[in-house]
Amino acid sequence: MAIKFIKQEVADLQGDGQTRVYYRAQSRGNVSWNDLVRHITRHDSGLDEGDIVKVMQAIVNCTSELLAEGHSVNLDGLGRFKLTIGLTETAAKATAENPATQHNAQSIEVKDINFHAEPRFIERVNRKCRFERGGESLIRKSEYTLDERRQLALQFLDTHPFMRVSDYAAMTGLSKSTASIELKAFRQDPDSGITSTGRRASLLYVKA
Repeated sequence: MAIKFIKQEVADLQGDGQTRVYYRAQSRGNVSWNDLVRHITRHDSGLDEGDIVKVMQAIVNCTSELLAEGHSVNLDGLGRFKLTIGLTETAAKATAENPATQHNAQSIEVKDINFHAEPRFIERVNRKCRFERGGESLIRKSEYTLDERRQLALQFLDTHPFMRVSDYAAMTGLSKSTASIELKAFRQDPDSGITSTGRRASLLYVKA
């Protein structure tokens, strides 16, 4: 079955007068653990579902142990897993209030597990893909420039302890997806004055 691709235009997001074009694949949903096991057995009828589950669970368990010991884990033909660490939410808030705060080991936690796919795995997926047009979307332009949007965010954080993506979207007129992209860019810029705490669904933006 073909994957539908969406053409997404971002109108003058950076305030430089240029409209940028991106393409994204339309998701058909997640495949569950059990669905994956059944998919494997359909490809190789000589494999027992119970044995596949045991092997997959062993990979999960051993990978988590090795990552916790400080290793990166490479699965040949698939890709590499590596830890991303950072301050706990409590420590991040303390740092926001007092930048000179000193942190100990209890202030650090695992924020995410990065996965970097091997080029040959990417190429293998690419060879199997068949694409068809799925539509277009236009991300609307904010009435404010990029720097004005950053200043709005900083002013908001002067009177609020944190800011959500939805807060930034509402004050700037950006869509939530564009607001999220822009806030991540601010977070990665040490001169923006904006950083974040928490992760994924609980991600909050605070003053750096």
